[in-house]
Amino acid sequence: MNSWRHKHILTLANFSKNDYEIVLNFADRFSTVNANETKKVPAMQGYLITSCFFEPSTRTRTSFELAAKRLSADVQSLSPSSSSITKGETHLDTALTYSAMGADILVIRHSSSYITFEIAKKLDAINSKTSVLNAGDGLHSHPSQGLLDIYTLIKFFSKKSLIPEVLNGKKILIV
Repeated sequence: MNSWRHKHILTLANFSKNDYEIVLNFADRFSTVNANETKKVPAMQGYLITSCFFEPSTRTRTSFELAAKRLSADVQSLSPSSSSITKGETHLDTALTYSAMGADILVIRHSSSYITFEIAKKLDAINSKTSVLNAGDGLHSHPSQGLLDIYTLIKFFSKKSLIPEVLNGKKILIV
């Protein structure tokens, strides 16, 4: 994956055609894991994924956690109601704590727009190796959902193989 240029995935606005192709091809390669007898592959063995969901979520949180486990990553989850957030710790301090604990990726969901950008900027400022993956930030962006939607639409319209151009000229309404 030498051509991957993103440390963080905060929005899809800065994705190139090549970025989409890389993600879609990886998703397609891993899409069969659920059908395997052994539902684990060692792709992320040794990585620590931290799920920081500052607002309630069922499908997104559990989907990320299950995917990380299926890829053999170690997973830790923030439970805001039993964390120092209840004593006034900020979302930024929480993210810095998990980064200091060695999290490779922080999967962050928050009700406020651009929070993921703020956290990524602070982590970069302290030269942290931790990446941020935006799992939904208020009304701003939900790149993981966007990627899933694109993948699903391409698979639906092209049936046999991933041909992103199959979406060219399509009018898609999300209701």
